[in-house]
Amino acid sequence: NLSVLYLKSNFEYMRSNHRKAMKMMGIAPSSSTLFTEAGECLPVMYHNNMGCIHFYLRKHHLGAFYFRKAIQENENALRDITRGAEHNKNLSGKPLHSIGMSRHYELLYNMGIQMLHCGKPVAAFDCLVEAVQVFRTNPRLWLRLAECCIMTNRENNDDDRKLEKRLEVIQGSDGSGIHRKLRLGPGLRTDRVSPGTPAIPASTYEFAALCLRNALMLLPEETQKSDVTNSDDQDTIKPNPESLLVPAPPGNPMKSIEVANLRCSVLAAAAYVGICLNDFTMALQHAENLLKQPRLSGAQRYLGHLYMAEALVALDKIADGIQHLNPELVTDINTLPPEPKSDQDKNEKNEKTEKDKGDKDQETEVKGSFYPWSPRDLTRAKAIMQYNLATAHAIRGEYDKAMANLVESSNYMGTPLPAQMYFLKLYLDLIEGRRKLAQIVIKDHFGHVTPNRENKMTYKSGTPRPDTSVP
Repeated sequence: NLSVLYLKSNFEYMRSNHRKAMKMMGIAPSSSTLFTEAGECLPVMYHNNMGCIHFYLRKHHLGAFYFRKAIQENENALRDITRGAEHNKNLSGKPLHSIGMSRHYELLYNMGIQMLHCGKPVAAFDCLVEAVQVFRTNPRLWLRLAECCIMTNRENNDDDRKLEKRLEVIQGSDGSGIHRKLRLGPGLRTDRVSPGTPAIPASTYEFAALCLRNALMLLPEETQKSDVTNSDDQDTIKPNPESLLVPAPPGNPMKSIEVANLRCSVLAAAAYVGICLNDFTMALQHAENLLKQPRLSGAQRYLGHLYMAEALVALDKIADGIQHLNPELVTDINTLPPEPKSDQDKNEKNEKTEKDKGDKDQETEVKGSFYPWSPRDLTRAKAIMQYNLATAHAIRGEYDKAMANLVESSNYMGTPLPAQMYFLKLYLDLIEGRRKLAQIVIKDHFGHVTPNRENKMTYKSGTPRPDTSVP
């Protein structure tokens, strides 16, 4: 029957056989929107399940369509109950038993996560802010709210490669002929502190810092000690009956490993937000705590070194920051956390692999990040690290080392180069007296403001300050 069909589909969904689960769902149920005796609405269940399946299939816009349909079906079902109550009992408003039947906030939670992956952080923020009123004990939800704020202010790391950003290097020119002067831009770093109070929900870094603080407070301090207990026989590992479970409604409680992974994500986001708010002391504290976590992914360790170095440079501890900017430290930028290494987990993984080989029909999805990660390879990651190293040397006054690292970094950064690299190249050439080389760079990359090679350059907005932010 229909219940068995939904259970089988959910079973395949939990086994990551998403295409098989979608096939078992069959066609959409009838247009009836009334709740069953168990408080379930079949159209809502169907569209919600299809949205979750398409989420894991990386079809985020199609998943958002199904979640939108589920929210609409839920509202229609509640409206039908209200109309029936008014017709039969002459009562106004919703009957008491229908309050627990609504899945409005669960659907908003799913919709918010989906819109975040669609690259629409403002719409995702509106959904998650409403859901957090009910699920305020979910640390994952607070992290997602902070990610909405971060993405609203900076969508991805490739923004600085866009033409409008590179055009900010040369702001314009004054005069004409031999008296023509070029005005260099002050840099891409702007004041990111927003007016107002962070207590009012808004897509700002201040509110993101508040959300991340709530997430850290909801996460327990110790997660690894209560995960397993060793018996007298060291060859066997028995699960601790008092294993830590952190509530994360509307989802299942989080296990210790999930809590450890979530803590790494929260600390990485908190360090970045601290840098954006010029709160370098807190950023340094979060980055240092991040690098101490036992379940760091390669990408999180990479970010931890970058954020810690930038905070140290901003606090005038450049020598300590340079130690974290060693390109040789970049050996892995994988976004997946390390796999558990207990014998029990290995046996379960081997059993699952054998079952997957025996079943020809199931199509297990390849694991990976749901949102594109930049840098995409080790070569570019090392180039970004080397650019930051060049910036640190430039601030320290070691211009020869800065130029050597900048030249090597630009060879592997990929085109188009970020605007910060042009700022730093012009800064080093001009401060070292290489005026001809600076003119060549401007002529090759900013020819729209240099009609001839006889232009002279002066500073009207100040010497461009090297930016230590990651391109």
